[in-house]
Amino acid sequence: MPSPSPPYQRRPEPPRPWWLLLGAETPLAPHGCSTPEGRTADCDARTIKVSDLYCRSHDAFLPLRNIRKPEHLLNPVGLLPRLLTAGLLWTAQFGSPYPLWALAFLLAAAVLLLPLRRWAVTWRTAAVGWLVTCVLVVAARWTSHEVDRAASTTLLMLGSVAVAVRCAGEATTGASTRALREASARRAATAVTPGPNPARGTRAAGMIAATLAPVPAALLFLAVRHLAPDHWLAELPGWAWHWIALAAPTAVAGALLATLVAGALQGAGRIDRHVTRLTRPVPKPRRPVWTYPVRGQNTHGTRDLAARLTRVCLRVGEHTLDAFLKASAFATGVLLAFGHLCLASLRAVAEWLWRQAVLLVRRTALSLLMAKDTLGETVPVAFVSAGTTLRTVALPLAGLAVAGVSLAALANEVPSYLVDGRLTVLGSALAATACAVLGITAAWIGLAGQPVRDSLDSARHSAETALPHILLTAALTGWAISLPTWLGFGHITPGWLTYTLTTCPVALIAAHVVRRKQGGKGPG
Repeated sequence: MPSPSPPYQRRPEPPRPWWLLLGAETPLAPHGCSTPEGRTADCDARTIKVSDLYCRSHDAFLPLRNIRKPEHLLNPVGLLPRLLTAGLLWTAQFGSPYPLWALAFLLAAAVLLLPLRRWAVTWRTAAVGWLVTCVLVVAARWTSHEVDRAASTTLLMLGSVAVAVRCAGEATTGASTRALREASARRAATAVTPGPNPARGTRAAGMIAATLAPVPAALLFLAVRHLAPDHWLAELPGWAWHWIALAAPTAVAGALLATLVAGALQGAGRIDRHVTRLTRPVPKPRRPVWTYPVRGQNTHGTRDLAARLTRVCLRVGEHTLDAFLKASAFATGVLLAFGHLCLASLRAVAEWLWRQAVLLVRRTALSLLMAKDTLGETVPVAFVSAGTTLRTVALPLAGLAVAGVSLAALANEVPSYLVDGRLTVLGSALAATACAVLGITAAWIGLAGQPVRDSLDSARHSAETALPHILLTAALTGWAISLPTWLGFGHITPGWLTYTLTTCPVALIAAHVVRRKQGGKGPG
């Protein structure tokens, strides 16, 4: 007796490649500001997000939690004001923006990489991406405008291809597809009657969603090409625009065709093959029997020739009529049998056509039903894959590009402000700084493998904690670079930014002291 077939078992998932781990990597567990031996017992590490830079309980800088001497010369916290002062002094005295470029790139790298320090693969990928961005931004300073336009168009096309590849990979092996397979496996395990492989439908949904990967890539390319100024990107040939415009409709049509094929394959063998007969069977005709009774006349003993002749003629006529009737009955039987055969053949053909029509309608209906179910699984997978790809690929690439261009503009504006001190130049520099910070923040939020709400809360907490240090460092740096002028061998004087950054902290500290005294408490 053959053994029963084992129940369906899911094979273990293969390891995902690194480019699919962006935004989905499991980070190391967050820690508090205490050392590994746990010497600070009152630090609540449960409230700390993975991307937090400062402890929620003590405002300690978490990346340097194991440094025992924060006042050490090589401590990055203490080294930052020195680097900032040295870079601004070099830029101000010699009019060269390159030290400021290097300083801006290093600070941006710290803002980008420190929140991602607990994600190993994501951290390395972000570092390589920022390094490539810095190289491209620096190289654009010595190239012509046409080369810059061609490079921008090429990078945009490469970014669109990266979006398509990541979207296809996310659709086939992403979290939404895995959750769908697990749900199908659970339904199959709890079913009363065993069914087919539960992963077939989800695998088809993932593959069909992967065929829609060119749609967000093409739409992203067309949107950027339409919104960007004409002098930013190079002109493409007509055939390139033709294929790019056809990419999205072709992908949608291919996905619909694949959905119909998947529905037909999934519905194969599931239809009810019993079909009610269209007509009753044709009854078999009865064979006709036609005879003429031959009546013999008793003329025995008569010698009349006429009587004998009459009797012979009558018998010949009767036998002839009987033979004719039997031949007619045989011919009629043959015709009836032939008619019955024709009617039975027509009925068999009609029944076959009826059966095939009914089965075709059933197959079509079941295929459409299975295609609808497959499409219902494909659409969420496609939307989740597209959203995940835009968050983990498109948003970081756009953020890095905006940050690189903004930092280059900032490095070019700062020397002019240090010499002239015009408010318009200061406004442009502050706007470039804001764009760079927003771009870098958007990049690491997109790459971080945690909910966006947690990333925004972490960014807000880090900004609120670091803002006083940034204001004091900027104010002290402004006075430091003005010191050579007071000594008689410089030409940089304090400007609006230095005065504002000095006045605001002093005013805030004074208001805080007054408020604490009015509350009956001493300053602290």
